Amino acid sequence: MGADSPYLDDTPAETVAHLQRRIAALEAQAERAAVVEEALRQSQERYELAMRGPNEGLWDWDPNTKELYLSARLLSILGQAEETIRTTSHEWLKLVHPTDVAAYEAGVTAHLKGYSDHFECEYRVRDHHGGWRWVLARGLAQRDADGKAVRMVGSIGDITDIKRREECLRDAHEALRQAHADLELRVAERTAELVAAKEQAEIASRAKSDFLANMSHELRTPLNAIIGFSDLMLTETFGPLGCARYGEYLGDIASSGRHLLAVINDILDLAKVESGKFELRVEPVDVAAIVASVVRLMAGRAADAKVTITTDLAPAAPRLMGDPVRINQILLNLVSNALKFTNAGGAVTIGLGPCADSDGLRLTVADTGIGMDPDGIAKALQPFGQIDTSLSRRYGGTGLGLPLTKGFVELHGGCLQMDSAPGKGTVVTLRFPARCLVMEAKRQDPPA
Repeated sequence: MGADSPYLDDTPAETVAHLQRRIAALEAQAERAAVVEEALRQSQERYELAMRGPNEGLWDWDPNTKELYLSARLLSILGQAEETIRTTSHEWLKLVHPTDVAAYEAGVTAHLKGYSDHFECEYRVRDHHGGWRWVLARGLAQRDADGKAVRMVGSIGDITDIKRREECLRDAHEALRQAHADLELRVAERTAELVAAKEQAEIASRAKSDFLANMSHELRTPLNAIIGFSDLMLTETFGPLGCARYGEYLGDIASSGRHLLAVINDILDLAKVESGKFELRVEPVDVAAIVASVVRLMAGRAADAKVTITTDLAPAAPRLMGDPVRINQILLNLVSNALKFTNAGGAVTIGLGPCADSDGLRLTVADTGIGMDPDGIAKALQPFGQIDTSLSRRYGGTGLGLPLTKGFVELHGGCLQMDSAPGKGTVVTLRFPARCLVMEAKRQDPPA
């Protein structure tokens, strides 16, 4: 050993011990270095994975020298194969889309001056193939004791796919908005057309009703003359006819005239109801008495049809404020229909009494006839409605009775309801509210 050896005065054994301890220390240091190196390697791997996951790369910029460091990951986003590159911010700006340069520089300047906590900007850069890619840049400035930025470090991520999806979404939203606007326009146009058509229909309906209502005198006068003169000739008031067959013809003329007059009267009455020109002659009406009158009037027809008519009248039923002629017409129409559509052996029942759910009056006409389905009910309540052409030919009728009856009931403040089923018969229920009834004073027994 040299003269300056630290182990000169040691014995050989001590020198060996010293060397062994030194070797052990070096080995321990080497192990620690390996651990640190492994930790650095794992940290580097985690960093690379973290940056690769969101497709981001790093940049490091010196605001004073303008020197810019770009990581390999960032360069790969731009389609370049270099590991890293050192360039300047001036060269980087040449890659930024001209439209985005102003916003990019404004964001950097604001952060360098301390106007923002961090730098963040979305802009486009040209890639290695000459295309444009959208990136999201984030950064944070490192400042000296005076607050001046001396370094700025951050990341850049590729958001091109996100922007494309956003553009597709915007296009879809715009297409949806345009479709919605077009639909609203078509709906508005269609609504305007329907409103115009409705107004035209209402005008035409009012014109028809007004015409029929105003034609009452012109239609009825000649018919009354035909019926009147045929009756005079039938009775041979001014002398014999001279031929028996003339009498038969005159009977047919009178019968046809009366039928035609009844139809015209129904049409005119319905036209007046629809046009709001029909006037009721209101007075207290004993509905029970009208029921009895109608039963007597229809008894012969019921006997011919072999149909039984019965009544179910509540005692002391209240009187109704109404037009007795129209109440009688209502009940005659309903009973006539019931007899018409009820086969031999069937029954028609007229009921009168209080409403079950109110203080009003209920009048019902029920039969065991052929009945009808819901569509048939809807048709029967329409003017000139015929449930079936075969039934029309078999049973006759103009289809005016029920609509006219419904109109008269509603003019009295009531409502008409039909319940029916094919083969099960029909029940027509008329309900008149309490305000339509005569409030009778309660009778008091004389004092004993």
